Amino acid sequence: MLHYFAQDFFAAVLPVGFEDDGTLLIYAVSDLSPDLTLRAVVSVHSWSGLDPVCTLRSDLVLVPGGSAVVVLKQEVAALLAGCGRCTRLSCLLTFHLEDGTGVQRGPSNYHFLCSPKDAEGLRKANITVRDRRFKVRAQNQEADYE
Repeated sequence: MLHYFAQDFFAAVLPVGFEDDGTLLIYAVSDLSPDLTLRAVVSVHSWSGLDPVCTLRSDLVLVPGGSAVVVLKQEVAALLAGCGRCTRLSCLLTFHLEDGTGVQRGPSNYHFLCSPKDAEGLRKANITVRDRRFKVRAQNQEADYE
């Protein structure tokens, strides 16, 4: 499993997001030589569900090779206001970069709007080991995984 993390960590194109005074900034960081035209795709998720509550796509931005460029600058309060009943405590953000044809470039990333210990709607895991072969069953109110 570590190799998946390493593959994402060393990807040639990365989305990097952080908050500055209530404004979400997402950068496209490219180690590639050719220029790219990319947009940020931000999905707002409720801590209590798996499906996005809403999705925001930025305009396409030219990212010169070997550079880092802001591809999205959005007030978090305005983003949440457009997503129904989301608050900083009830929702989190995932984001990735895509080109003009809708193909994802680089890995996905996330941004917590609060500490997970303070999250509203995040349920405790219900995980049990069924036998000695370490078959794990995890379930919640929405889905059953095995």
